[in-house]
Amino acid sequence: MSDNQKFEKDSSAPISRRTLLASAGMAGAALAAGGFFGNSAWGAPEGKEHPLASRLCGEDGACPIVFPDVAAMKAYEGAAGEVYITISYVEGAGYGGATYLNRGSDWPQVADGFGNHTDASGNYLELLEEDGIRHIDRYGADPTGANDSWAAIQHVLTNLQGHVTGCGDYSVSKPLVIRSATKLSGPIASTLSSPASTGSFTIRKIGNATVDGADAVLVFGQEGDSVKGIRCVVIEDVSLDSSSEAAYGMWCGRRSSFSISQAEFTRVTIRNCTNGIWLDNSWLVTYNKVSMGAGASPGVGFYSGYFNSTSNHYYGCYTNSVAISYWVNSTYSSINGCASDGASEVAYRIGNMVSINDCGAEFCKIAVQPYYTTKPVQVNNLLVICRGDGTTLVKNYFDNGSGVQTGSAVFYNCTFSANTAAKAALVTYDLYAVEAKQETVQFIDSYVTTYVPASNSSVFTNVWAYTKLVDATNNHVALHYGPHKKGIIVADSVLASDTNRYLLTRFRHDGTYVLTLERPESDVPNNGANPFDRTLQVKFILSGGKVALVNESRFDAVQQVTFWQRATHDNYVYVQIKLRGASAPATIQKIEGPGAETRYALSIYETPSNYTQIMPAMPIA
Repeated sequence: MSDNQKFEKDSSAPISRRTLLASAGMAGAALAAGGFFGNSAWGAPEGKEHPLASRLCGEDGACPIVFPDVAAMKAYEGAAGEVYITISYVEGAGYGGATYLNRGSDWPQVADGFGNHTDASGNYLELLEEDGIRHIDRYGADPTGANDSWAAIQHVLTNLQGHVTGCGDYSVSKPLVIRSATKLSGPIASTLSSPASTGSFTIRKIGNATVDGADAVLVFGQEGDSVKGIRCVVIEDVSLDSSSEAAYGMWCGRRSSFSISQAEFTRVTIRNCTNGIWLDNSWLVTYNKVSMGAGASPGVGFYSGYFNSTSNHYYGCYTNSVAISYWVNSTYSSINGCASDGASEVAYRIGNMVSINDCGAEFCKIAVQPYYTTKPVQVNNLLVICRGDGTTLVKNYFDNGSGVQTGSAVFYNCTFSANTAAKAALVTYDLYAVEAKQETVQFIDSYVTTYVPASNSSVFTNVWAYTKLVDATNNHVALHYGPHKKGIIVADSVLASDTNRYLLTRFRHDGTYVLTLERPESDVPNNGANPFDRTLQVKFILSGGKVALVNESRFDAVQQVTFWQRATHDNYVYVQIKLRGASAPATIQKIEGPGAETRYALSIYETPSNYTQIMPAMPIA
């Protein structure tokens, strides 16, 4: 046996598979480059036999010993320092080939029977991993899915951790438990539409066995663990599936002291599970391009919340046909560039200090649902494609225990796409509040759009044209139409005498304007025969931030027209019209002037101190 082939059995220094094979000469270098690195086999050199234990020798005489499988290697009576190579883990399987170092019979560690083994002479056979990456096939996992791989994969996750990888479709009979400092990853093809795609890493749960009561594919931590704070977990390019619809794809549920933090999930696909990723007590968790497709009983795509959840962020994620797409009850968190397709209940259920940015929701029942919020939920650049049978843009959460709905929302630069049927069934808001805690909804620079094929263009309509009240008896929901914070709006029949509504319009250019608010004839006593009984009109001139009032007419003594500028001096003039609530729902606004203006359906949520009132010049005769 050459010196290059034999290594000191007492050496405690880690030896990587590539380093050891390279030191074994040309044959070893070839093997390291690909002969057995993966699932391929290596033929014997020209002119040499390839029996059970043939030796592939390089020019320097270094000769690793090749076996067809682990069982054959274990049956061999070897000597300390020898290097072994297996073609497969199981005879004829074609997967799990690996490299081993014979450490001798007095090696202090005990073979685990998964990665490390004992030969016929009682020698310890150490599995040599490549750069610390642990491939589950080399521990007995079956990438064909024919056999249960739970024991092999769980052994690696529990005893070795670090970077764990695989390539195939693996069946597991129980949830796999993930603990701190673990990276589970596969080839990028794992996120293709076909879970069994060549080069993918799919973990498929068989049956409904549980860990800590959770029927999940992956569980973070387990009762009995001394460390319950799961940290520094990375899962990427992995597909999670279930043949009997597991309750969860990933789960870190409500248990005493358990939490998960500093975790990253990237290009993970979850299929055939009731719920996708359910994390209580989570913080500093990042979701990148994670996709969730519902099972037969749709549940929640993404959930983070309960207690102490904070700073969780979603980027480019997607759900399809779930009940609730994103349920994020986590402060200082955000949902960015994500999509919800066909949510049967809610697209975005959002808690305190969570923002929605540049997202979409197609054919959902409810687009946004504030959830126990003390401040309005911030929704920026949301595109909603409305259902023909009715989409509600915002509805606050109803607590069955207290019988109270809570939550408010502000929409900035949002678009709600609806065809004729969808517009007829569109519900702008369905909010409920109690006297002690009024709720608000606002739509700023947000419009309902309808595509017109004949002109290949879209028609933009202000959201207030579709204000449809669900509960006409509720007196505690405020709509803000300008710098004033009051504006409770209810149905005409129960309108409180002190209820007012504010409409704010922004004007960008100098010139002469005519602003008209008109109620339909059918909405006025005596069929509106007299137009003065249903029309408010103000004509004014703008010049360099100054206002000259030409004339003004009103049909209600409560109505008032005032002019404002923002304290930040954006050089625009804001015209605010105070309306009695009863007249506002059916009022149509028209503007004649030098340019199209941005009209605020429900305006900015801020105090009057953010504006400075402009006193117009004396009326011009």
